[in-house]
Amino acid sequence: MDLVLKDLHWNSVLAYLDICVLGKSFQDHFNNLREVFTRLRAFRLKLKPRKCELFRKETKLLDCAIGAELIQIQEEEEKVIAYGSFTLTPLQRRDCTTRKELLAIVRFTNHFRHYLLGSEFTV
Repeated sequence: MDLVLKDLHWNSVLAYLDICVLGKSFQDHFNNLREVFTRLRAFRLKLKPRKCELFRKETKLLDCAIGAELIQIQEEEEKVIAYGSFTLTPLQRRDCTTRKELLAIVRFTNHFRHYLLGSEFTV
């Protein structure tokens, strides 16, 4: 899914176990949906209709996983080097947002350590 939605991820799409398409207005949301559907079709991927909910104003985001992107600045442009994700245990799912964010920092700093060692980085 990272390959299919690579330049949309975190801008107009959140993708982990499900795909959540974002938009600031109805038209913006519609355009983003069209782009996601086009890419899914190009890669011959299918959706499960029973899991699809279109044009929702609100949704409860999946609270069972954390994720991170490793970004490097190349030629004054941000490039995604790697993605990481981790499924939370039932005990970790009950933690407050701050603790989950701290867990993500610790987990993914360790996960990407081979890229980060000896370099200055921003969290």
